[in-house]
Amino acid sequence: MRETLAESLKPTRQRVLLTIILFIGVFVAYMDRGNVSVLVADPAFLNDIGIAGNPVKIGLIMTSYLVAFGLSSIIIPPFVSFLGPRKVMVLGIFVWAISLVVGATAFTFTSILVSRVLLGIGEGVSYPQSAVYIKNWIPPQERGRANTGWVVGQSISLAVTTPVIALFIALSGWRESYWALVVLAFVPMYLFWAHTSDKPRDHKKVNRQELEYIEAGLSVEVTSGNEPRLGYKERFFVFAKEPRYWLIVMWFMLMNFNSFGIQTWLPSYLKVIRGFSWGQMGFLASLPFVFLMFFKIGTGWITDKVSRNSVVRVLSVFSLLAAACIYGAVITQNNYVSAVLIALSYALCGMGNAVIFVLVQDIVPAKVVGSAVGFLTGSSLLFASLSPVIMGYAIKLGSYGAGLFVLAGASMMAAVITFILTLPRFQKCPENLGFGSV
Repeated sequence: MRETLAESLKPTRQRVLLTIILFIGVFVAYMDRGNVSVLVADPAFLNDIGIAGNPVKIGLIMTSYLVAFGLSSIIIPPFVSFLGPRKVMVLGIFVWAISLVVGATAFTFTSILVSRVLLGIGEGVSYPQSAVYIKNWIPPQERGRANTGWVVGQSISLAVTTPVIALFIALSGWRESYWALVVLAFVPMYLFWAHTSDKPRDHKKVNRQELEYIEAGLSVEVTSGNEPRLGYKERFFVFAKEPRYWLIVMWFMLMNFNSFGIQTWLPSYLKVIRGFSWGQMGFLASLPFVFLMFFKIGTGWITDKVSRNSVVRVLSVFSLLAAACIYGAVITQNNYVSAVLIALSYALCGMGNAVIFVLVQDIVPAKVVGSAVGFLTGSSLLFASLSPVIMGYAIKLGSYGAGLFVLAGASMMAAVITFILTLPRFQKCPENLGFGSV
């Protein structure tokens, strides 16, 4: 009886379960997103849909996804936010499951584009809901680790995707890889529907102690539960008046431009330009995501230990290092060194993903965080959608190096923007928490 009473007085850990479910959702989403990077290195896939020898169309496969993701992230979340993150998340997963069915049955370039557009819409709707969940469930002092907990799923997923999809292609074919992903999509759909709620107060398994702990942490933020529902324009202007938000958006645009250029073309670059075999390519193409996983974990831990301003300074330095790595990868004659340098550049670009959501959650009121994150991810991916097709044109003209140098330039510009964020004028924050005070 005493043990039972003692256990009842301990806070439950449902917020930890939530971050695990978010991790699983992102893991599956990024497998769906990343499979095309492996498929475009498969001659059978390219021949079946009629784009063999056409790098521009290959680039458009990823670009179409990014455009759809970007537009849906900006436009749709404000109109479905009244449903709550749980229902919106499940709806988005259902749409991306349909997209995978379309991909599995595709025979033309157009049908693959339709599949990628549907995937972009489904993931664009659901992705911002992760930030809403974190804002509703996680106290500010735990958000660095919580955001890392689900964002690191991106890196692990992409690291796993390359060898797994390559194995499916080798054993069965590219269509079978699509069908496997269709089945996998139902796992996060079930978990979000059956084991999460929009807010901790609505969850049956959250006890009083955990609820009090969460709400005490959330109480430091200026929120009001009695404010009228805002329309799209009103939501936009709530976060649009914050200059730091726009600097964060520009930084995220540039780093995603770099990341998606590498993510789309790295397998082909390693196989065609650097001459690696399928087996070697599968291993080396997963290195960026392995590196990124560890970088994100470290960044999330540091974010909760030091000031936000210090973290932003680190991101500025790492953006410069990302540019240097790309330059070194192009000029080196050693194929393995080139592969490792590109992997490091990708990891240095992506390590700020967990931090960027913490920064937005710090400066944006809870009532518009979903719209703010949706606009952030949407606009950044719309800009990043140019990267795969620019790389495609560069390849068509006969040079991977020119495309990679464009990515290096984007990283250098990102370093300048993050440096601006550390200037004293951006540390003054009359509302919310502010970068310098956390």
